[in-house]
Amino acid sequence: MSAVQIILTQKDYSKLKEIKPCHRGDNYKRLEEEMEHAKIIAEHDIPKDVVTMNSKVGILIIEEDKKIGLTLVYPSEADFFQNKISVLAPLGLALLGLKINQEINWKFPDGLNKTLRILDVQQLPATKVHVH
Repeated sequence: MSAVQIILTQKDYSKLKEIKPCHRGDNYKRLEEEMEHAKIIAEHDIPKDVVTMNSKVGILIIEEDKKIGLTLVYPSEADFFQNKISVLAPLGLALLGLKINQEINWKFPDGLNKTLRILDVQQLPATKVHVH
């Protein structure tokens, strides 16, 4: 469980609960733990600076002074080449519910720990999603 209570929209909470068993694994169990303690609010009440589903997120890798952009999506919409990261990917799960200027320590595949800071969050219109 994260040190910070995540905020989810009622719509995102419902859709995340519908993720099909074929996508469920250790990360889904972690997501369920986060959702148990999440603050659930109406979509129109979500703060603009919070990472939610379908958010386009600007991230700074502090040690490299490198900016990257990702979009947090449901597993069926994940696309590496379009920088669409699944909420069930370790980094996607870590980003869910963070706010602008929050930082997390992240271990990259090369084994190095780096600090990621949320620079900006853009709420994208939700597409019609088939949760798989």
